[in-house]
Amino acid sequence: MHIIKSYISDTPRTEKTAELIVEESPTDIKGNLRKKDELAFHCDPKGRFLLNVMRIKKEITGDDYDSLSKDEQSEQMHKSDLAQTNYYLNFGDKRPDPKTYSSVETAALMARRMNLYLGMAKRLKSGKEYDLINPTHDFNSSSFLKEIIIRKINDKEIRGFDSIEEIGGPIKFIEAFEVTIKTDNEGKISVNLLFRDKEYKIDMDRIDELVEIAKGLEK
Repeated sequence: MHIIKSYISDTPRTEKTAELIVEESPTDIKGNLRKKDELAFHCDPKGRFLLNVMRIKKEITGDDYDSLSKDEQSEQMHKSDLAQTNYYLNFGDKRPDPKTYSSVETAALMARRMNLYLGMAKRLKSGKEYDLINPTHDFNSSSFLKEIIIRKINDKEIRGFDSIEEIGGPIKFIEAFEVTIKTDNEGKISVNLLFRDKEYKIDMDRIDELVEIAKGLEK
């Protein structure tokens, strides 16, 4: 039996994206959409961080953006997205402002959601297949990947990255990564992550650390 469910953040765009994916899915059973706090981007709408993000965009796109060709506009937006993403990720475990979560805290919430799915996989009966769709935000996806993927560089395994450019640039609209969780007949779980046609190992120890950080956010 093939089942699809979708968990979303609290924005109209993620809800619409999830609806389209579920509607087009050929699965046997389609669950209702459920909003989850872990998939939201927690920031202060009037805080310093968002003001700086908008400032970065304005500085890069310039005042003559509307007069540019579509290709030039696309190039400027790519540069803006790149700078904005790296600006956020570079805060690490420090908050950009008091009410805006750090990139590590954002990754921690994503890790908690993944950890729930790992627990679900252990309880599944044989023959069942679940597709769990999680529309979220580009900062969330980038933060999570930075904390948990293991890359192989010159035969050496390295967790994460320093710049989003190292994995091909910022996350594009409707772009996704896929985490596959499988259990064998003995109940052993294997986890793999596919992003931009490349498979990555996941640092499961870091997942556990992030889950503990997420627990602290509940207090």
